[in-house]
Amino acid sequence: MRISDSKRVVFVHLPKTGGASLEAVLDSIPDSRGPKKRRHDTLAQILETEPEVSSYWIFGFVRNPWARMVSWWSMIDEALKSAEAGNTMNQRKFEEYPVWRKVRGYDFETFVLRGPDEVLRLRTPQIDVLTAGDRRADFIGRTENYAEDVNKVREQLGLPLEDVPHRHRGTHGHYREYFNPTTRDRVAQLFEKDLDEFGYEF
Repeated sequence: MRISDSKRVVFVHLPKTGGASLEAVLDSIPDSRGPKKRRHDTLAQILETEPEVSSYWIFGFVRNPWARMVSWWSMIDEALKSAEAGNTMNQRKFEEYPVWRKVRGYDFETFVLRGPDEVLRLRTPQIDVLTAGDRRADFIGRTENYAEDVNKVREQLGLPLEDVPHRHRGTHGHYREYFNPTTRDRVAQLFEKDLDEFGYEF
């Protein structure tokens, strides 16, 4: 999450949607500030803490739910292997991040079928994160159209248009390779609102 009072903008950072790269863009604004509590606060949580920003231009990015689930699991799985190999930074993350700790060691099928019952964030539709009562994000970009949509944000904020480096890019293969009919349908059930809202398909 980032807020700039000079630009009157709020960025709602959904996990695994290219948000780290967006934060880097917004960090070029001198008064850009991060969260008072959590990096991935929902719009409702942000407005509860800072109701005065409800009139700002609010934006976030979304991603195909099946691809997002693979990216999420792959990030945690790779970090676990690194932690077990002695990487102290990732060892600390498994101690400090409740989401990572709860799904530690899950294979992909278990992550999809069991993880969302244990971790609210893994089953929250993206549109819900970007909506607070009657207030909804003014612009919702898509990871699938990342460079173009990031430049729409830059244009809105009066920032120079340029290429955006993609931070934390995963190394996993195509998301369809990870799913069987059961896990595919589970994601469709969990994120039915996103499929309806954004037209995503498997």
